[in-house]
Amino acid sequence: MTAPTAAPDTLLAGRYRLLRARALASESGAGDLWRARDEVLARAVAVRVLPIDDPRSADMLAAAGRAGRLTDSRLARVLDASEDGAFAFVVGEWVDGESLATTLQALGPFDPGRATSIVLDVARVVAAAHAQGLAHLRLHPGNVLVTRGGETKVTDLEVAAALIEQPEPSDFRRADAHGLGLLLYAALTARWPDGAAFGLPAAPRTDGRVASPRQVRAGIPRELEAIVDRCVSATPRRGSDPLRTPSAVAAALAALPQARPTDDDALLAPVHEPGPARQVLRVALPVAAIIAIVVAGWLSGLALGRVPGPGRGFSTTATATPSPGTAATAAIVVKSAKDFDPFGDRQENPDQAPYAVDGDSSTSWQTGLYRRRADFGGLKPGVGLIVDLGRPRSVGGATALLTKAGASIELRAASNTVISAPDQLDDYRVIASARNAGDKPPQGQPAGTVTLNATGGPVTSRFWLVWFTSVPREGSGYRDGIAELTFHG
Repeated sequence: MTAPTAAPDTLLAGRYRLLRARALASESGAGDLWRARDEVLARAVAVRVLPIDDPRSADMLAAAGRAGRLTDSRLARVLDASEDGAFAFVVGEWVDGESLATTLQALGPFDPGRATSIVLDVARVVAAAHAQGLAHLRLHPGNVLVTRGGETKVTDLEVAAALIEQPEPSDFRRADAHGLGLLLYAALTARWPDGAAFGLPAAPRTDGRVASPRQVRAGIPRELEAIVDRCVSATPRRGSDPLRTPSAVAAALAALPQARPTDDDALLAPVHEPGPARQVLRVALPVAAIIAIVVAGWLSGLALGRVPGPGRGFSTTATATPSPGTAATAAIVVKSAKDFDPFGDRQENPDQAPYAVDGDSSTSWQTGLYRRRADFGGLKPGVGLIVDLGRPRSVGGATALLTKAGASIELRAASNTVISAPDQLDDYRVIASARNAGDKPPQGQPAGTVTLNATGGPVTSRFWLVWFTSVPREGSGYRDGIAELTFHG
């Protein structure tokens, strides 16, 4: 008999609705991890699911019950654990952030002070767990998260070990201290000392031993390198005593310089903006300029915490104002929109996707904030937004109001024979494209507006993709988005 498989829109315990499987730099066999919505409290949660007949399901639920006893701000808390029909599941706090593995892949190693502070946070959480008779036993860069604000969150306390079949260590304190040493090595070098794993390359070896952090990367303090050695080696190189407990590791790290979080810690953390009812608008224009703009008939605002874009004074109507010499065309009703990130973790601010087609230009779907390069940090070829028109429609083009001008974008269409949106980029053919999109908007349209007309005439399709291949600079990174998107025949 085939084991049941969790699917999007599955409702567990009449409360937790599965939305999207979350791909993390973790271990195989650790159960399916989902982003879900708690329908009772209207909040995002993380749900790990196993078939009820999986022999590990009872151990997972028991482990979650134990982990739920520990309360610490640096721990992703267990909120619920139960069974529902074909599944056993554990509900945890949803953390807006990326795994340490993903951050290291994207940015490279942390500076020594920041690496110290991250692993110190982890050591203190695990030491608190040990004080209550709990253990982690699977510390690695996939279950340590760096939040959007640069805070450290530890996930899968007790639960990860219950899901991975392995011998029980004779000394769980020593095992977690060893795991902390591996984490510190990874944070300092962006390499994994036990061979390639969690998206990180293997650490080099010299004379039959794993190279020390200072052999991999210059500038690491000897005191910090010594802590790594005292954690991972039974006979430390410099004759120091091994660090056998997380509390001892924490004490050693606390004596060294630490660094506060930087903007780079938020490299790939999705930026979830508040909904329209909670947005706070602020206007920073001289009074004379405001009067002139009001007389002109529009007001540009800056939503708190968002990239500069159109304010509430803009009115994106169903039919765009035509350019001189062209005829107005009827707008096509859009059924829904969803994010499309086939080359990343398969989510790009999914909660914001409906804002791109809600008829309100003060709300928007935006990409994440990427560092270093306009092509999404060189991490992937693009991200986009899939639009469902409800049925195949003849489309002559689309008009997008971008949150920032300067992106390179494509309008793509799926085959008119498919009945669901394809999940591969190659299944959408390019219909139109634009570079520096929105730099020269059509006459009468606000800055950031770009019209993408099908070069070969109208195309019939139900599913359409607006695909970004590069995004403009915003502050210290790169990001763009769509405030409003309309299609015309």
